This record gives sequence, structure tokens and C-alpha cells, in this order.
Amino acid sequence: IYADIGQVYYWYDDDFVKALAYFDYALKYDSASYHALRRKALTLELLEEYDTAIPLYDAAFNAAKDDKERADAKFGIGVCQDRTTRFTEAIDTYHQVIRLDDSFVYAAHNIAIVESTLGNYDASTREWVNAMGLYHKEYVRTGFRKREDVYKCYYYANVLFLFKRGNVENDFEFIESLYQLSLDRLPDKSFVLLAMCRFYIEKRRLITEKELFNYQDEQKRQKCLEDTRYKLTHCFRKGIESLDKAIKEKNGHPTVKFDYSRKAEYCLLLGQYENAIQQLTLALNIDDEFGKAFESIAIAYYKLHNFDDAIKYFK
Repeated sequence: IYADIGQVYYWYDDDFVKALAYFDYALKYDSASYHALRRKALTLELLEEYDTAIPLYDAAFNAAKDDKERADAKFGIGVCQDRTTRFTEAIDTYHQVIRLDDSFVYAAHNIAIVESTLGNYDASTREWVNAMGLYHKEYVRTGFRKREDVYKCYYYANVLFLFKRGNVENDFEFIESLYQLSLDRLPDKSFVLLAMCRFYIEKRRLITEKELFNYQDEQKRQKCLEDTRYKLTHCFRKGIESLDKAIKEKNGHPTVKFDYSRKAEYCLLLGQYENAIQQLTLALNIDDEFGKAFESIAIAYYKLHNFDDAIKYFK
């Protein structure tokens, strides 16, 4: 029960401090509780305390009752290795996950990203194809109707968009339907809306450059372009509103740094670089070692051609 209460705090309220307290209560009564160990590790991972999270994931792996639970715990270790740029270890760990559960689509997804980061593009392409196959298999099997399938729906949309680039109309319609399904069912709307903004920006580019749909009817093309611009503006506005609400509700809680950082991502996406810097400065005022904020603020200064400050923040 304590472990379940803790999950409610980190899942719905982003109150990681209370979540950790309840996980500790659970572990006080049962130090080998798989759910308490794994959820505490996941909370620490979200707080970017990766080296602290890994031993807890290890303990959860040892406490697991079946291969599915072992795969979940091992995946957490891979994510922590990935986030701390231990890429070779992460790839090996993700492959261990797939050996435990060959339907674990997130592991294939992450292998593709890591291989691409390392410049191993042939290997990355193979893993993208593998991931798309697993996502589609899950989609056909479940229709992503269950709550736990909704994240797969979201990532499937991302994979189709980023890898295939949807060069035909039906691809875009299907991708948009997946994002919309994710948006309807996930509690945190802002990161889905951010992905949808990227999607509509790319769709707008392809329509503008007449690379999409091979339209012979100029009026139809203009109508589609207008519709895409409207949806982009709508997603941007709703995403910012969602984050402003979260920032207000958290009232200075340390985790609000993530909301400022995500708000800055929206601003960067639409070229509002000075606004992005303001949001990231607020995040750094809360945590002056927040690596994601340093990276993003450097990009903003680079886009403004302020190369001295860009170099400083990249360093």
C-alpha cells in the first residue's frame, strides 16, 4: 500500500519528496519489495540521481518474481547508463532486456537512439526497423487501449515521424491519430504537445516546399497548410498553458525546474530564444547543476549568434 501511495505522488503530482518517503516506509516493512525498490529507483532516475538509482534497480532485479519484472528493472539500469553517457554499457543492458522479454519495445527504441548517437547508423537503422515492428505488433494486438500501452502509442508515433518522416498522406494521418490518442489518455500533456509541435512544423515545411502529397490542386494545398498552422499554434498554446499551470501549482517545489526546462523547449522550437533563456535561467536558479538547462541555454545563445555565451554554457 505504501508503495502504491508513493507511485500516486510521483505519477500524478510530481511530488518526488513525498513519493520517496512512502517508498522508504514500504521498504522499512519489506526491504525486498520489488515494487517499492523499482519505483524508488525510477523516482531517483527522474530526479537525475542516476548513480543512486542503479543499486536500487539491481536490488529490484534480484527481488523480481519473473522475467517481465526482471526486464523492467534491467531497463531502468540501461536508462541510467544511457543518461550518464555510458553508451556501450547501456546497449549491452538493453540487449539483456530484450533477451528477458523479446517484446520490450522501449529497449529496441533506445538501442536505436544510442547507436545513432555513437554514429553507428547501420546498426541504428536496424534497431529502428526492429522497434517499428514491435510497436506495430503491439498496436495490432492491443490497439493501445490499456493505460500501460499509451506510452507505446506515443513512442510509436515518434518513431514513425523521426525515422520514416511520413512522406505520404496516410502516414501523417496515422501518426497524428497516435499522438492524439496519447494526448487524450496521458496525465502529463505537455511533452505530447511538444512532440506534436515538432510534427506540425515538419508537416508545414513539407507542404510549403511542395514535397508532400504531390498536390495538383493549389487550393487544397493551401487549405492543408492553413490547417497545419492552426494545429501548430493550438498545440503550442495548450502546451504553454499546461506548463504554466504546473509551475503555479508546484509553487517553487524543486521539481518545477523540469517544467521551466520544457517550457524553454517550446520557445526554442518556435524561435523565441530570449524567452527560452529566461525560462532556463529560472530553472538554473533552482538547481545550478541542471545539465539539461545548460545545454538548452547554450543552444539559445548560439541561435542568437551570441557565441561567447554559447561556448560558456556548452562548457
